Amino acid sequence: MMAHLRRTVPWIASAAGIVVFVILIWQGPWWADRAHLGKDLGPGAGAVVTGFRTTIVAIGAGVIASLGLYYTDRNLRHTREKDREQTELTREGQVTERYVSAVKLLASSNVTERLGGIYSLERIMHDSYKDQFTVIKVLSAFLRQHPTACSDEHTCGSVDEDVMAAFSVIARRPRRLDQAFGIELRGLKVCGVELWSSDPDEAADLESVVLDGACLKGADLDMANLSGASLIGANLENARLEMANVSMANLKGAKLKGVLLDYANLCAADLAESEDLPLEGLLKAAFNKHTSLPDWATDDERVKGKLNE
Repeated sequence: MMAHLRRTVPWIASAAGIVVFVILIWQGPWWADRAHLGKDLGPGAGAVVTGFRTTIVAIGAGVIASLGLYYTDRNLRHTREKDREQTELTREGQVTERYVSAVKLLASSNVTERLGGIYSLERIMHDSYKDQFTVIKVLSAFLRQHPTACSDEHTCGSVDEDVMAAFSVIARRPRRLDQAFGIELRGLKVCGVELWSSDPDEAADLESVVLDGACLKGADLDMANLSGASLIGANLENARLEMANVSMANLKGAKLKGVLLDYANLCAADLAESEDLPLEGLLKAAFNKHTSLPDWATDDERVKGKLNE
């Protein structure tokens, strides 16, 4: 019913406009200046009638031109919208094809093909906002399921190149995803992973990532963002966390022997039950009264001095 009305109303309005236009041409001069116009038109009265009718015609032409421009603009907008929708559909189809191809490569037995799949997924993650969640979940599942050279006893060897690449891609995810969803990497074994960067904008971003029980032994995480990360029971022995942001991270039971903490931000981090926290390294880091430290550390005069600063 509404669609029928939308089609009918413009025609009724156009017909009414034509009738009004004709009436104005016919009787308009007398309605406007009846006192000076009689039945018999002299030269002066004829000029008035001609001028009035010319004005009405000009106004009518202007209205018609304006309506023409309006409908042309509306049609152009409609065409552009259709083109945009078609372009978006085409792009979605291309992204889907790329995604399917990348996942197939990820399941390959050839490490080179798996690397190609991982980096293809990274490109999709940066190109398509809607696919970022899916890509991160796929890469997280790949990391959880893929065997590594690190044994359960953390007798660490070298980590496979594709595992290293997948973890690096997650750490380079677009920053707008930081609070979008949780990333579950519990028990991940990426000992010796290198994620450091001299450019703060390209530093590893593992904010709020769950890495409970993960093996990051010997990992290079200089300048990495681990704010709010869960590292309960994680192995960070000999890892590099220089200038890293570890604020509000949970490190209960984490193994920290030999970890480098120079200029790291440990504000509000939970280190109370961590193992082998190096005191000299702690003193080189930034911490505050909200940082949970082992009792033996809070009893140290140098630590007390920093807390009172």
